Parts: sequence; structure tokens; C-alpha cells
Amino acid sequence: MSAEKTAVSDEARENAEKFVTLTVKDDKYALMAHINSLGKMNRQTFSEMASACRRIAVSRLRSESDGLIRRRLIKLSETFDEVSEYLNLNVGIVHVLGYIMAELV
Repeated sequence: MSAEKTAVSDEARENAEKFVTLTVKDDKYALMAHINSLGKMNRQTFSEMASACRRIAVSRLRSESDGLIRRRLIKLSETFDEVSEYLNLNVGIVHVLGYIMAELV
């Protein structure tokens, strides 16, 4: 069971890193494709990914000097704060992904 949990955490972390990287690069088409690919993710993994996205964004924000990238990271962090609230209210993942798409793309 421990190995399974680690694999889920790895999946969440990898997707979060990709999400943040695509947001920073402002690659809207690749970001839309990545968001669409997350629709089949289970709720626990998606929640872990959302938390990881926020942590990574805040971490990169601390060391980023470019104003435009800082704004993107702040927006990403704020969006995933809202996502966490929606997940706590049991909003479906597909609906949350639609919200993310509307906010970030």
C-alpha cells in the first residue's frame, strides 16, 4: 500500500510541476491540453495535485524577479486556493477543471 501511495503522490507532483511550468511559459495550447488530460484523474490524486501546484507556485514566486511571471504565479496560487475550496465542497473534478481553464487560459 505504501508503494501505491508513493506512486499516486508522484503522479500528482509530476502533473503539478508540468502545470506550473506551462503556466509560467504562458503556453496556452499546451496548458489547455494538460488541463483536459486531468479529467480522468481520481479525486484524491487531483486534490494532491492541486495542493502541489499551489506549493510549487509559491516556492517559485519567492525566487522569481520577472514581474510578468510573478503575476502568473500569483494568479495560479489564487486559482488553486479556490480549487481547494471547491474540492472541499465536493464540486466535481470536471467542473473544477472548467473553472481552472476559465481563470488561467
